[in-house]
Order: sequence, then C-alpha cells, then structure tokens
Amino acid sequence: MIGMNREVLSKEAPHSPTMLEIVEAMLGEGPLDAALLAKLTDLKTEDDRAKAQAQLVEEDWANLGRHQGANAALIASGECPDLVFMGTPSR
Repeated sequence: MIGMNREVLSKEAPHSPTMLEIVEAMLGEGPLDAALLAKLTDLKTEDDRAKAQAQLVEEDWANLGRHQGANAALIASGECPDLVFMGTPSR
C-alpha cells in the first residue's frame, strides 16, 4: 500500500496493575506506602513494562494509534473542534 494507512491496529500501551495501583495511591490522600513504591523497581514490573512498550513499538512504532479512539469519537459526534494542538506534550 502506498500512502497513509488509516487502519492502525495498536493502541496506547496498557498500564500494568502495579502502575494503576501506584497512580491511585498517589491521587489518594495520606502518605504513600513505601512497599508500593518499591514495586516500581521490582524486576518483574520493569520487565512487564519493557515488554508492553516493545510490543507497542513493534506494532505501531510511530504511535499513530495513540488517539485513534478519541478521534473516532469526535468524528462520530459530528462536532468540529475550534482548536487542534499538534506535537508532543511536555512531560
């Protein structure tokens, strides 16, 4: 196929259960449990995250599918955005 491929199969890399647990704890009130933060350096957690990222890069190296769901919802809504931001957000 020549040109832009509109069918992107991959989506954003899924978040691991550990990462979701850490984010929920960080958004909650009170001090963070040190054991929970220690999971970030756990070899299995790091390995799982690296595998998910490697799969994403292999399937969609340009990350074209990152906003595919939001774009489809916007098109289906029939709304026309007044402003579109392009580029990489600062982290």
